[in-house]
Amino acid sequence: MSVKFLHKISPSRHGSVALLFPAAGRGSVAYLGKIDLPLELSVVVLPGRERRMGETQATRMDEVTGQICDEIDSIYPEREVILQGHSLGAYVGHAVAAELEKRGRKAAALGVAGAEAPIQAPPSPKHDLSDEMFISAVEELGGTPPELFADPVLRKLFLPTLRADFALAETYSPGDAKVSCPIFASYGFDDMNVNPLNVEKWKYLTSANFISQGFDGDHFYQDSHINGILRITADLGDVAKTNWIL
Repeated sequence: MSVKFLHKISPSRHGSVALLFPAAGRGSVAYLGKIDLPLELSVVVLPGRERRMGETQATRMDEVTGQICDEIDSIYPEREVILQGHSLGAYVGHAVAAELEKRGRKAAALGVAGAEAPIQAPPSPKHDLSDEMFISAVEELGGTPPELFADPVLRKLFLPTLRADFALAETYSPGDAKVSCPIFASYGFDDMNVNPLNVEKWKYLTSANFISQGFDGDHFYQDSHINGILRITADLGDVAKTNWIL
């Protein structure tokens, strides 16, 4: 099958595979050179960025989850998978975990970083704001190079993808359906857009173990702590201990 979503960024290894789900507007570049763990790594790259720049962006979760799971089943049919998502990626990761379970397959663990639990719709969705108000909201999160919006060409190129990503996250509503894999939820102490109390509500979306932890940093704290965060997620899933023999 043609592989569109999964982009491998590490050498092939035996044992568990970590599937990484980036924040809005991001792709595999967000993880390159940052992870030093004995896991095979694949990044889930959504349409509208990197090698998929010319493709139509997704705005609803059901437009991508089935295809992502098709690729997981095709490329890693017998492998234990760990799911680690950041911001938007936390919601995509949760949706993928739920879809895998519908297919009779269970993720070892799900890590959700910088994302409030999708228990209820966001009170002030951003994806349908005017361009200027939307850009202001994105800039408040940090992590976006200033030249991206200052340059008219770059702005025209990337704004639709960012807006679609926000729509994907803000319209995701799993209801009270629970996954059966454990969840590790994390947040940045200085992230003004994520309430730790709402991060704790991820515990209502799993029937397995749940833990949470705060880290130094703003909304993009995961960039500095990805090794520690991914290690905790893997340990929570009790992945094969041979993974940690270096």
